[in-house]
Amino acid sequence: MVTYISKIFRGGPHYVNASVSTKHQTYLIADRNVFAFYKDKNTFTLIKGWPKMLPNRVLFFPQAAFPVKNESAVLVSGNVLAAYELKHNRVTSINDLERCYPNLPEDFRTGIPFPTGQFNAYYFLDSHNLYEYNMNTKRIIFSQPLKKYLLC
Repeated sequence: MVTYISKIFRGGPHYVNASVSTKHQTYLIADRNVFAFYKDKNTFTLIKGWPKMLPNRVLFFPQAAFPVKNESAVLVSGNVLAAYELKHNRVTSINDLERCYPNLPEDFRTGIPFPTGQFNAYYFLDSHNLYEYNMNTKRIIFSQPLKKYLLC
């Protein structure tokens, strides 16, 4: 059964280029539009004042994202990143992905910190694999096919 994303995230986009979640919100990015939602039980509700356009400093359509400390995120397209303050819709820097986060998996779509709320290790996912990445050593320390991981 197919469920459209706009049915789960009412008022949200019909497609998503990237997404990122924090403890309190989920952000969906469609081209240059950012939609912010909070979760109440089983419902996602669009936060008042959203969607917003990405700041002009972001000269790309984000294709991946992952959360970092202080309710911020890293938005990625190719080898370019934008450090982005989610709540304030503000970019703090534009940089080279390989310089800041060397050895990330190619073409990853999202990163999830684990344990939740800590930012020393992440699970990064691409279309077929899960990678465990250590932020201190800047290395992938484990990988496995998503099919195998999802069977656990």
